[in-house]
Amino acid sequence: MNPVADISLDPDPANVNDVVTLNGSGSSDTHGAVTSWAWTILDSASALVATYTGATASHTFTTADTYTINLVVMDDSGNSGSVDATLVVSAPTPPNAPTNLQVNTGTELGELELTWTASTTPGVLYNVYRSATETGTYSMIAGAVSGTSYTNTGLQDDTTYWYKVTAVNADGESDFSNAASAKTRAPAQPGLPDWIWILLILIIVIIVIVILAAMRRRPAEAPPVEEAPAVVEEEPVAEPEEEVFMCPRCGASVSASAAECPSCGALFEEEETAEAEEAYEEEAEEAYEEEEEEGFEEE
Repeated sequence: MNPVADISLDPDPANVNDVVTLNGSGSSDTHGAVTSWAWTILDSASALVATYTGATASHTFTTADTYTINLVVMDDSGNSGSVDATLVVSAPTPPNAPTNLQVNTGTELGELELTWTASTTPGVLYNVYRSATETGTYSMIAGAVSGTSYTNTGLQDDTTYWYKVTAVNADGESDFSNAASAKTRAPAQPGLPDWIWILLILIIVIIVIVILAAMRRRPAEAPPVEEAPAVVEEEPVAEPEEEVFMCPRCGASVSASAAECPSCGALFEEEETAEAEEAYEEEAEEAYEEEEEEGFEEE
């Protein structure tokens, strides 16, 4: 009676790059003992992948596919038996990418602080990538970071950096997270040394003392002299001209108020004085008329 072949695979199913153990130790023979084991591995196209001998063997599957594993056993009587097993090898599923990456300016110069939301795939670590620009090439600066934060130190001051993060495990590396950036702190402007401030204060105090001393030595100013009000000279009021008349005796001009002629000594009665005044006025009018006529003739 022929021996019975038995196959056990571990792991089953498997992922790419898994090492699968082929175990035929469960094969049996009711009338004797199994003495040999021959293994043949074929891919889905029936192409030979590998062959092994022995009750157990191991093989690393590097390509995702559906494989046929054949085991032929023989007993000590030369009888044989065989069995086939199917193994599905899948490409590994990488972890899900982390999300919500944020970058903040650190508390120290040349320092940026990163935080992100963990991948939904459990048991992962994280790789941190950095670039000088958002669309530039990102190079890994830290690998296998545990937790969801990272502090990047030793950076240039007052410079912007861009970051992305991935999750990684035995099945591979996730896609990139969102890109995020921040600028490092600018160095503080150096202040003046304390001794310069002290010197400036002393100079100001000296200047104030000199000004106060000069003000004390200045002589008191004489009170302003009040100017006398300007005297407005009054124009003399012209006295009215005294009326005169001609003396009837000598023809001299005599004041109308005179009682006698200052030239000939003739005494005047009031009537005579009035007559003399009238005669004088008539003569004056005649003289004025003559002057006007002469003026018209000249024109």
